[in-house]
Amino acid sequence: MPFRARRRYTVPTAQDARKSGMWAMVLMGAFKGNAATVLVGKDAIETANKARNMAAPLLAEAPFGGKGTFGGELELAFAPLPAVVA
Repeated sequence: MPFRARRRYTVPTAQDARKSGMWAMVLMGAFKGNAATVLVGKDAIETANKARNMAAPLLAEAPFGGKGTFGGELELAFAPLPAVVA
């Protein structure tokens, strides 16, 4: 009996894959934006950069001590890895 690879945890069509990816990006973006506002604070984000694109880096540093601490800088160094892997 030949081995048959089975597809698991996949979507059936390319259109469904695009739709699934879009929902994932929307939900992650909403979560990261709200989490950054709660954990870091809206004022700190606006002070760091007027364009507000510093929310993700500040959010990465916050749980591990914040900017300028060893834990914060270490987490900031590893924060882009999931995006690269994806």
